[in-house]
Amino acid sequence: MFKELGLPNFTANAFLYMGDSHYRSGDPAAGLNTPPPREVWEAMFEQARLAQEIRSIVDAPVFVLSAYRSPEYNAALPNAGRRSQHLFGRATDIRSTAGEPALFAAAMRLRRLGKFSGGIGRYDWGIHFDHRGRDANWDFRSPKKKRARKKTAKKAARKKIARKKIAKKKKGGER
Repeated sequence: MFKELGLPNFTANAFLYMGDSHYRSGDPAAGLNTPPPREVWEAMFEQARLAQEIRSIVDAPVFVLSAYRSPEYNAALPNAGRRSQHLFGRATDIRSTAGEPALFAAAMRLRRLGKFSGGIGRYDWGIHFDHRGRDANWDFRSPKKKRARKKTAKKAARKKIARKKIAKKKKGGER
């Protein structure tokens, strides 16, 4: 069934990865995840299609960190929501060599284009995206990453103002 989706950069195994905590011995969630039940497959197929579109936009490898989570596994994860979209196959956590900002921008672009309605979360490791049916955004990056992003944005704004001033001077000087 998965091959019929025609996704050039993903296999079913990418979406069947059970999450790092499932495989980490000594972790409270170790061994608790299960393969997704059949009733969530269609939602996972939609997530796979969205992941492929994100991959096409960033034009760099994208890695699935988490897709479906069993209720037992989800409950054992320290920061997982009780009604996480992962429980229903409607959420995927990804990272990429392109970096978190590129993934975030790609997911936002797809949502703006109406490709999905759902949540986009920013993390140091990458992004979470889901198709819950209503838009939501959150930012759980470390303070250091957030500050670096703000500094970059401020620097870009200063450069833009400087370019405008230079252009204005040139325009005035040509008269």
